[in-house]
Amino acid sequence: MTLLSSSTEPAPTRTPMLEYRSIEKRYGGAVALAGVSLTLEPARIHAFVGENGAGKSTLSKIAAGAEQPDGGEVLINGEAMRFRSPREALDSGVAMVHQEISLVPTLSVFDNIFLGSRGTQKLPELRARFRRLLDDCGSDLDGHLRVDTLPLADQQMVEIMRAMAYDARIIILDEPTAPLTLLECEHLYATLRRLRDGGTTIVFVSHYLDEVLELADTVSIFKDGKHVRSSPAAAETADTLISGMLGREISSVYPDKRKAGASEPVLVVDDFAGGVVKGASLEFRPGEIVSVFGLIGSGRSELARLIVGRDRRTRGSLHLEGEERKFRSPADAIKAGVAYLSEDRKDEGLFALRSVRENLTIAALPYLNPFGLIHSKKEKSFTYDIAEQLELRPLDTEKASGDYSGGNQQKIVFGRCLVRTPKVLIADEPTRGVDVGARLAMYQLLDNLARSGVAVIVISSDIDEVRGLGDRILVMRHGQICCELPADAPEDSIVSAAFGTSPEGLTS
Repeated sequence: MTLLSSSTEPAPTRTPMLEYRSIEKRYGGAVALAGVSLTLEPARIHAFVGENGAGKSTLSKIAAGAEQPDGGEVLINGEAMRFRSPREALDSGVAMVHQEISLVPTLSVFDNIFLGSRGTQKLPELRARFRRLLDDCGSDLDGHLRVDTLPLADQQMVEIMRAMAYDARIIILDEPTAPLTLLECEHLYATLRRLRDGGTTIVFVSHYLDEVLELADTVSIFKDGKHVRSSPAAAETADTLISGMLGREISSVYPDKRKAGASEPVLVVDDFAGGVVKGASLEFRPGEIVSVFGLIGSGRSELARLIVGRDRRTRGSLHLEGEERKFRSPADAIKAGVAYLSEDRKDEGLFALRSVRENLTIAALPYLNPFGLIHSKKEKSFTYDIAEQLELRPLDTEKASGDYSGGNQQKIVFGRCLVRTPKVLIADEPTRGVDVGARLAMYQLLDNLARSGVAVIVISSDIDEVRGLGDRILVMRHGQICCELPADAPEDSIVSAAFGTSPEGLTS
């Protein structure tokens, strides 16, 4: 860590906890940050919003020592600092909680929290400190449990307590709620408010504008590596944030609804069972988008995995275009015209070390390269067009997919389904972790597929997305389809069906 001499500007009446001055950052020829200046007041929740590649995560990593700026300076509590590593930042009270959990899975909760921060403290002192951390976070975690036995929300809480064990004055959270349920999100919000009220400065990076408006005190908008504006969250709406992020007004987030014809179903699933799925029956028609909603554990993702052969079913039948099929793997499903976009893009969707071109074409090599001969020129031209449709940034199909942001990686996995138009597309959480601009593009692509005659199934935990995209809504509970609702069904009716209650007018 290097303590730098600061510029000779007059100090404000209240020293910012974190200040960026003219921050520059490039990756090769790409500009990630172009002279960003920003101040964050102490004991506030400050949200960063912007499209993927806007610079918000890069700015966060610079403050946390994970990236080095090419120009400009970072001030912590009025002192100019340059951290050479995340450990140096931690020692100075700046901690970052990444979307991907970075704990030691085989160690206990207690050991993970104090890993590297014990100093000379003896075990009784650490235990007393652990109890104080639990109180500060409103948590009742058992310190003896191994981290790999915990649900994701509890692992995230361990990350936050580990930051607090370093006496962090600034905690940066990058997309912390993407994998969490509604109840888990509410618990996280309560913890962050408690930390703020205790004097901690929170930086909250999120694509979910509703939670930004609910949680943040201040919002900063970024676009193309530049700081657009900062303002009190109370002065913003979802529409004003979107306009600032995209640089234009938008008339509607979701495409106009389609008028599906009365055609025969293209896919019929009858009495499917396996794992948590306990006998689900449903059918899908060409040209429609069907939204599937359910709580964690309801069987919504598991049903998709059974349909495409990712998991083995114990009973039930599947008919595609009137013909009974038994898919033994997703490869069988793809060959038959059923494409599947997994919710787990990291482990099940992306070949991170392979190029964008290779990731896009992996499921359609016989189609693009007949007789086993690779036509590189044909592949490059074809995949470049798809990357343009996806608005991939930077637009480089030879770049390793793992070098892209999470949202762009999701686009790449989604784009694989466009290489050869399927008969049925099953998309599980297709916009999780994707910025608003990419969401709009993906919604339009889903709509285009439906209008071309593809049956599209969207599994989502986002109520607005479920209602905005679907022509009809299927709700799952306890491994079964408990009811079907129209697309304009009230939000409380959808949630009530998922929980098993029946408000007036709802039949399940």
